[in-house]
Amino acid sequence: MVSFFGELHNIDNIKKDIEAQAVWMLFDQENFVGTGTCIENHITRVFVLPQYQGKGYGSFIMEQLEQKITKDYPVAIIDASLPACQLYEKRGYETIRHETWECANGIVLVYDFMEKNLCSQQKKI
Repeated sequence: MVSFFGELHNIDNIKKDIEAQAVWMLFDQENFVGTGTCIENHITRVFVLPQYQGKGYGSFIMEQLEQKITKDYPVAIIDASLPACQLYEKRGYETIRHETWECANGIVLVYDFMEKNLCSQQKKI
């Protein structure tokens, strides 16, 4: 499973997303706090450093990405690990389907494909 995430989040993929201007970084003054990636209406790689978690930074990143998506799409989508599903459900995301990815040594990664209707959010912006 480690190799799966290593391939998904490898430096070349991250560089491509940066070159496509799809990666946003959050700083608290001069300190890097976290990041999020948005390609079309698909949110990926939302990450907050452990020492900043639980302080609202992740919610702020998600709000910014959702506002960006709202300009061109009515729905935001995200692939969520099972532990993260509850966090996204609190933000209004609903599981559309369960997905699996077969990794090495017979390990199967299970995750949810989730989406959020942003139409009601457009009226607030």
